[in-house]
Amino acid sequence: MIVIRLGNISFKDGLHLPDKSPVKIIISGHSGNDSRGRDIVCAAVSALSQTLVLSINRLVKVEQSVKVQDGILSSTLQPAPEQAEENKLKLLIESFLIGILEIQREYPDRIKIENDVC
Repeated sequence: MIVIRLGNISFKDGLHLPDKSPVKIIISGHSGNDSRGRDIVCAAVSALSQTLVLSINRLVKVEQSVKVQDGILSSTLQPAPEQAEENKLKLLIESFLIGILEIQREYPDRIKIENDVC
């Protein structure tokens, strides 16, 4: 199962980021939907995750620490220095979540989303 852990991100009534705390997004595991290299669920989550990390890096002026290991992608984001940058960050994270939630809707037993306060 793929586990997506969102630290310090609230999205119950719209997306909310903390004012002065880092945000963490950790994606780990494999869906087990098919063999490695043929798993469309893993491929979709991987594409969305990598696009999120690259988009933040190229489009938003926030400090981002990224770690990639076999089966794990972790991104820690420092608070945005300006409201405009926070708005961009929120839009990118919301777009990522829209895609992830749609995949989860199609494959509910393959993706788990956890929301934590770090």
